[in-house]
Amino acid sequence: RVCALIHLLTGAKCIGVESQAELIARALKVEGVAYVHGDAVRSTPDATHYFLYCPFDAQSVERWLNALPRKRPAWIGCVDFPLPRRDWIEEAAAPSAELQLYRLTPASSS
Repeated sequence: RVCALIHLLTGAKCIGVESQAELIARALKVEGVAYVHGDAVRSTPDATHYFLYCPFDAQSVERWLNALPRKRPAWIGCVDFPLPRRDWIEEAAAPSAELQLYRLTPASSS
């Protein structure tokens, strides 16, 4: 639902990575929104915005951050869990206490 909502509000193309196939089967079919069945830790697309809405455990979040493509600046939104500190992640002002927003700095090419 989050991917469809973001697309409908902004027009951005969205890819949802979902581990539960039945949720993909029930997802709202919207042009510009695609879903991938898999593990977000293993199949994170190169994107400019990420939204984490599930109870990742600390180890999964660490693995996801380590695998995150950092080719360009990006944003991460999280519901009810802060990300571990990294020198390339800066916390940004969020609209509510439940939502955390972060800016990512791309990896240097040097």
